[in-house]
Amino acid sequence: MQQQPESPLSSQRTRPALSRMRPPAAVVAGSLRSSHALASASRQRGLWGKIALLLLLLLLIEVGLLALYPLFITTNSTGDALQKAWSTLFLWLPRLYWTNTPVAQGELSLLPWLSPLTAVGKRHLIICATALALVGSLLAALVGRWIERRSVPRFTLGILFCLVLFGSLLSGLTLLFVPVSSNLLMQPTLLNGFYGRMLAFYHLSPYGAIPASLHHDPLWSLLQNGGATLPDSTGIGPVWLDICLLIALLSGNSIGFLMFGFRLLGLLAHVGNVILLWHGLSRFKPATRVTGTLLYAWNPLVLLFSVVFMRQEVVLLLFLLLATLFLQRASPTLAWILVVLSALMNSFYLLLLPVAFSFLLRQSRLLTFKRCLLWWIGMLCITVLVSALAYAPYWHGWGLSGIGASLRQSFFPPTAINSLDAALQHLPITLPTSLSWLLKPQSWATLVLALEALLLLIGIWLIDTVPMALLFSCWVLLLGIMLEPIYWPWYMLPPLGLAIYSTNRRTLELTILLMAGAFACMWFWLSSAPDAGLALAFLAVPILLWGWLLFFVATWHMAHKEETIPETTPDDRQRYLRLSSFSWPRNEENDREGTSLQ
Repeated sequence: MQQQPESPLSSQRTRPALSRMRPPAAVVAGSLRSSHALASASRQRGLWGKIALLLLLLLLIEVGLLALYPLFITTNSTGDALQKAWSTLFLWLPRLYWTNTPVAQGELSLLPWLSPLTAVGKRHLIICATALALVGSLLAALVGRWIERRSVPRFTLGILFCLVLFGSLLSGLTLLFVPVSSNLLMQPTLLNGFYGRMLAFYHLSPYGAIPASLHHDPLWSLLQNGGATLPDSTGIGPVWLDICLLIALLSGNSIGFLMFGFRLLGLLAHVGNVILLWHGLSRFKPATRVTGTLLYAWNPLVLLFSVVFMRQEVVLLLFLLLATLFLQRASPTLAWILVVLSALMNSFYLLLLPVAFSFLLRQSRLLTFKRCLLWWIGMLCITVLVSALAYAPYWHGWGLSGIGASLRQSFFPPTAINSLDAALQHLPITLPTSLSWLLKPQSWATLVLALEALLLLIGIWLIDTVPMALLFSCWVLLLGIMLEPIYWPWYMLPPLGLAIYSTNRRTLELTILLMAGAFACMWFWLSSAPDAGLALAFLAVPILLWGWLLFFVATWHMAHKEETIPETTPDDRQRYLRLSSFSWPRNEENDREGTSLQ
């Protein structure tokens, strides 16, 4: 059959085209993948820029800390004896004294109030150098907060942790070699070294021996020439004396090595606290781990009291953070031992034992009665054993009366120093008899102890999680710092670490304000003797600012609160019926009525 030729119309027929043809799925996925890759690359570039900014701020902090090297040198006889012992260990140290250069002396001579040749100018330079380091640390915390607002990859988080740890090590090593000077802030470190030498070389207990009998010891002459009132040894726990004994044995007869040993211990404890803070914040609140760790790790006040003027509070914080870590790892026995050791290091930390006890009691309810009873008996035996081993070397000549005196010294001190109580006693007005009786240190301490007991009772009722236990522990310490008859600025180290770890914003704000007051108090003491009335500025002003901050924040939230009526869903209806089962009898008729109403 012959095929018919195609008609012209059919050959010219055009096929209809779709006006909005969708691209293939592979093309859509490719375009989305490319846009996501571009956005991720831009975020990575911004993140690396912020990391570079953190490095610049670390350099700024390092410059501020290095500037302190020649500023801690004193010209009196006491300072010469202590500095000679330090300079014999590090002969290269004078090369870092930038104030000896002609350029620095020529430029700073144009400004008399910054001249390093005068005591007033040196004091102002110290304030400027530490202010520079403080501004760098605060800006670093703000950059850390900026980084946390966006999602950070796991690899970048590892880089940030290494950077924070490297900054802590670098700043700590810088302050490790700062010249030792005899001033009020160095006196407790010298006293700890003297106690260690009493135990190591003279085989005398600081609790029973008279320190003046060792007047031939070089550290005793340095303490006497320092001009500061020596603290009572009954406030120091036996565990801390064991640490002082170990450092004295390792340092030998060299005072320079003794000071270096205390500083090295403080540096190791500071680095350990930084690692534990990062680990804890990564578990409880990952959105604040960079900011919270930077607030502690690069803080110049924390670094100075951890390394230069080494205090036992940095080791106490390490014990508490380790106890928290063991609680997270389901090791309550080790956690309890660490809390007991912290109380044996400082008697004031006995107040944290009820907090730990109440938390462990709630956790033990999951066990059977037999296992719970055996566990608590074992905990009691371990507590008695640890306490007996700690007090055994010092029991002779001390006994129960010595322990009672130590507790009275910690909780009912006979004098008020640098506190609100001391400031109120020195007011230039005549107070009534009832108020003057209340302002006596022991009466005031009794009232503060009652407030702390009330706070502990509330905590025992509410504590059910690790962050809640940390929060109440922090508030117990803060209440003691704000109201106890004796106040020293280094008492702020453990509350700062616990406030960061607990992730409570309001508590952290109060702690930061109190840290600012402690910072101002520390640098005032470097230039003059403590004044009782200054506690109103270092303690009362931060508390007042925190109260006003709470007021304005609450007012702002009330003014900007939106009135919204929540929509009712069937799930909400069923939930309401379950919650109101005692007043609303549930039956099929009521359920059908509720469904028809919805």
